[in-house]
Formats: sequence, C-alpha cells, structure tokens
Amino acid sequence: MQAGVKKKKKAKSGSVQVKASNSCLQLVFSFNGKRHYLSLGLTDTPFNRKQAQDKAFDIRRDIDYGQFDANDLDKYKTFASSDQAELTVPTEQAPALMEIWLAYFESKRSQLKPKTIEKYENFMRLFDKLGNLSIENALEDVLKGSD
Repeated sequence: MQAGVKKKKKAKSGSVQVKASNSCLQLVFSFNGKRHYLSLGLTDTPFNRKQAQDKAFDIRRDIDYGQFDANDLDKYKTFASSDQAELTVPTEQAPALMEIWLAYFESKRSQLKPKTIEKYENFMRLFDKLGNLSIENALEDVLKGSD
C-alpha cells in the first residue's frame, strides 16, 4: 500500500450501510449470503440521510428478529418527505399551561428536594394569577413578540 493512501474499510458483517449513488441514497446489506441494494429514491440531504439510517436500522432489526422478508422490500421505501410533510392542526383543544405544569410537577415531585418543591409551587401561584392560558395562546404571544 502506498503512503498516504487510505484503504477503504469493509462494512462490518451483518450491517446495513447507507450509500450515496449518483446523489441518491440506497441501502446496501447482505441477507442469506446474497447482497441487496435497495434504492430509496431519496436525494442525499441530511434530512433524507437520517430517514435512510432509520430504515437501515429497521432492516437490521427485522433481520435480527427473523422478520425480514427479502421479497417485501417496498415497506422500507415509505418515507415522510420534507417537502411533502404537512403540519396538522390538532382537533382537540390543547391543554392549559397549568395542566401541563401540574403534570410535570407531579411526575417529578418524588425526586425533588423540599426547597425545589417550594419554588415549583411559586410557579403554580404565578400560573394561577395569569389565568387559564393555553399553549396555543402562549406560543402566539411569543411569536408576536419576536416580530
């Protein structure tokens, strides 16, 4: 081997690799002695690479648990595209700030020192004075203030 030339490492046995081929992502892995190349139809962006890594993990998990079917690779090609993703508006009303605070406080209470509990109870009194604030209204107020 020549000095300064790095030898390309071989993938660890049983791994599922994310590769970029012509700016498109694909998964490369072996199963039952056969090499598989699964083109994902995603361009190589950080968001898409993360999705591809998630699918690689799904394949590895399915192989490990004996649930992998080499004839059904389409299930690994389903993605939420960053440009197709839609924000959904919740149909039920968001909880009030006090409800969220109480749930958090009660979940942590057993782990807190008395002085911290006292400080948290002060927050509850503050929220009580502010009235029944919803998270939606609080976020709107914050966003309006940043203009």
